[in-house]
Amino acid sequence: MTVKFYNKSDQKYKATSARIYGWLFFIGFFIAVLWWLLTTPDEKNTRWIYQNLMASNTAALQEAVIMAHMKYHTNSTGQGIALDLFELSGEYIDYNEHGFPIGINHTLESARLPVTTADCRDIWNSLLNVMRPLLSPNENAALNVTTLNSKCVFTSIKHPELSTVYDPKRGMVSMQVNY
Repeated sequence: MTVKFYNKSDQKYKATSARIYGWLFFIGFFIAVLWWLLTTPDEKNTRWIYQNLMASNTAALQEAVIMAHMKYHTNSTGQGIALDLFELSGEYIDYNEHGFPIGINHTLESARLPVTTADCRDIWNSLLNVMRPLLSPNENAALNVTTLNSKCVFTSIKHPELSTVYDPKRGMVSMQVNY
């Protein structure tokens, strides 16, 4: 049995090494693409997660508004504006003439005015105390707070097409998805 060693100048040696390097490059590229696909988050999946987060925030705010509305009916005459009706999270909640929370630190005159961004922030912080860090300007904030047509709008910072809207006149909380 004879063993033949290829000379580096031999054509077979060049063809074989080129084939090996070609396959190594192909396999390396395949592994790199596979690694990238597995480690890069999917934008659609991220949006779905944020949409579920906003749905949970919306449900939590709606439940807190319902609880506060029930407190209004149990602790007051059930009619008209009620200021500092009960304490929640160290703040005294103020109510509009319909019995829904409008913020804190109101007077009879200011309670008749449309809600402001500060009122919306106070509503969120009082009713959802554990979710207080979610609001901007906190460095870890997930939501911006604004008012639009006398409604509180809590908009996702990462996905601005997702928002929770609170209407203090009707006590309704809804989620809006604007794709």
